[in-house]
Amino acid sequence: MNAKNLMFHVRALILRPTLSPCLHRGIVNRPYRNKSSVTYYDRRYNARNDDPKTEDYEIDEENLKKLERFAREREVIKNVYKESIVTSSRTDAEIKQFYKMHSITIEGLVPKPVLSIDELEVLPDLVKKEFQDRRIVTPTPIQSMCWPLAMSGADMIGIAQTGSGKTLGYLLPTALHIQAQPKSELKGPTSLVLAPTRELVQQISKVATEWLTFHLGIRNIGVYGGSDRGFQIRNLNKGSELCIATPGRLIDLLNTRMTSLANSSMLILDEADRMLDMGFEPQIRDIIEQMRDDRQTLMFSATWPQDVRQLASDFMDRQAVRINIGKWNISTHFIVPLT
Repeated sequence: MNAKNLMFHVRALILRPTLSPCLHRGIVNRPYRNKSSVTYYDRRYNARNDDPKTEDYEIDEENLKKLERFAREREVIKNVYKESIVTSSRTDAEIKQFYKMHSITIEGLVPKPVLSIDELEVLPDLVKKEFQDRRIVTPTPIQSMCWPLAMSGADMIGIAQTGSGKTLGYLLPTALHIQAQPKSELKGPTSLVLAPTRELVQQISKVATEWLTFHLGIRNIGVYGGSDRGFQIRNLNKGSELCIATPGRLIDLLNTRMTSLANSSMLILDEADRMLDMGFEPQIRDIIEQMRDDRQTLMFSATWPQDVRQLASDFMDRQAVRINIGKWNISTHFIVPLT
């Protein structure tokens, strides 16, 4: 290095704090580059460690309570169902034959089942096209029973095995429910799905994205432990209409006032028996207490033990309909085929 270059670098070191970052490259520009990189890595560290910047989530408690009060005062539109001519003309004999074929028993009053996708005229055209693209013509038994009942705004309990098609059975009524509600200034989900495990939440979220987000623009967010808490908070506050959550992570966000359920008018409990087995009953009860009293509630379970019955009795409408799919001994905690 010659004397001229040496003097240049010495001057650069002395004058570095006052030089603009656009004047030179290399050693002169490092402090400015490092400053931005520190900010970037600090933000990335916060996100990875579930520690969102507190200034991004400052809570105006007084304003939040005001918005929650307004949200609870809005009218809930529950009945979004219109029975097709084909469905309404179905005879009692045909319905009884369908019940017998699929071992369906019912407690309560129910609309006539839909036996083909075309009968569900209230579905948006893009959703109908998705069924056509997948070559799905006939709904599963739980869907045939659940769709008209849930879309009518009734509380219901579905006793069916995993893999029965119940996820789409409650997601389509959820989509129509969300679309029917008036807009609210309060940020928070309109519908809430509670599930026992992270894996099930991810699975439900995937189905919701394929059917509700892609075709109807209904945003959903999966809320569960072991993932980016800050990301979940941001998406809830950006206006995700559907929240799919495990009870543990959701109650954490509610207790820290990072989200609100005052706007939530539909609740789905998926695999309710399993959630109670895992000890989530206190969290479930706390979550439900923060929702509207006039919400619509759907519960799905593989069994019908006493603790699940008590939960349904405490938080569901007295006129809630129970639908059992299959020949199962639902009085016990375990599924046992009847002989």
